[in-house]
Amino acid sequence: MSTCHAQSVKENPIVSGPILPVTIKLTIPVLIGHLLNLLYTAVDTLFISMLDRDSTAIISGIGLVLPVYMLVIAFGTGLFAGISSLLARSIGKQHLGETGRTISSGMFLAISLAVFYLVTSVISGDDLIHLLAGDQISQEAVNYGKQYFNFLLPGMFLLLLFFALAGIAQGAGLVKYFAMAMMLSTLCNILLDPLLIFGFQLGVKGAALASSISIALSVVFLYSRLRQERSMLIHKIRLSLVCKRHLGEILGIAVPQILGLAVISMGVMSLNYIVGSISETNMNAWVLVSRMDEFVLIFGYAIGNATLTQVGQNFGSNDFQRVTSIYNTNILFTLTVGIGIVFLYNLAAYPLFSLFTTVNTVVQESVFQVRVISFTFLGVLVLLVSNAMFQATGKAIPGLILHVIRMVFFIIPLSYLAVIHLKSGIVSLFIIVGAVNILTLVIAHVWSKKYLKQLVTRNSEKTDDGIFKVI
Repeated sequence: MSTCHAQSVKENPIVSGPILPVTIKLTIPVLIGHLLNLLYTAVDTLFISMLDRDSTAIISGIGLVLPVYMLVIAFGTGLFAGISSLLARSIGKQHLGETGRTISSGMFLAISLAVFYLVTSVISGDDLIHLLAGDQISQEAVNYGKQYFNFLLPGMFLLLLFFALAGIAQGAGLVKYFAMAMMLSTLCNILLDPLLIFGFQLGVKGAALASSISIALSVVFLYSRLRQERSMLIHKIRLSLVCKRHLGEILGIAVPQILGLAVISMGVMSLNYIVGSISETNMNAWVLVSRMDEFVLIFGYAIGNATLTQVGQNFGSNDFQRVTSIYNTNILFTLTVGIGIVFLYNLAAYPLFSLFTTVNTVVQESVFQVRVISFTFLGVLVLLVSNAMFQATGKAIPGLILHVIRMVFFIIPLSYLAVIHLKSGIVSLFIIVGAVNILTLVIAHVWSKKYLKQLVTRNSEKTDDGIFKVI
């Protein structure tokens, strides 16, 4: 059995160790993996831009694929959250015999979703790329988008399997394997990009193919490493272990998470259309900044992942005071780190975006967007950690509601009104997004604190036989 499974609750640092050091220990491997992955994204964008540094069509074209890719990420992240939450709570309760059923059920869902996505994408992918282009996007950009999408399809299929395996690693506290797989994928991407883009002269198709190959290698690596953890029962994945109850519990977390991220994906599609209706230059800047913004957001993702594991295992062991302490500590840690990263982002903005284009207007618009919006991403960081806390306790609906409030109730309708109807330009869109991000911070934090207070109050009451009540 692995260390995680052999330990008693008292020996498990996640449920008994000092909170901040445990958070950092769980965060760093995932953060390194994400940073390397984003380094790849930056290098990938740089290589693609080198095809023609005077063109706005190339970057705008691959930007059309971004919302579709985000939709895959939404499904994958939902699986990740559902599997890791159920596995973490089982470990906290020491229900170790259910590991095989959790893993088999999760992998069954991942494979089913991957097949469904692949079939629908093959049938309607090109039409979707056309639909996502605003009326100021050139046919050349649309063609680049189609090429990129078609060669990225195998990778997006395998990405769902990767997220399911990563959920297993995260729930068990085996984050080092998750990080190592991401590092492998990133290094392969960086090596394959110039070879396929320029060596084999595949252009944007080569960039997408490099991503697909790298994702495939990361899936093989992560699966093989987890198989060596005998207590994870990876070697016992089979259809007979798929359980309706486990499917239901995973979906109970996954579906709201998927819907929440799907809302974000649809929102990005809508914003792409709105920006694309202004000019292709604006679209070029918007895509560049969207890719670089991830350097800020990954800290929220990484600390959110740590929060999910910590809260899940402590919730499973009925230590609700510690759950509250974990949330408070991790929110403060997130905001502290986030402020520093955003400050550095602003300092580096001009030289950073100058790497990707010689079009000075694009560089200036990119820097201006960073100046207006970047510090408001602190609200998104709080949302990510709060959402992880809710998921870890089996409550996925609050995260969905927060995403819907942010995107559907505010950002999309206000942006459409300002840009399309009032013709107020790109600046109004920046102001709207920034203001809503700040509003999100307030709503997410207040809701989380209220929920945690209720959790401690209700679960501190014991039934007649001394067993804690469960909400």
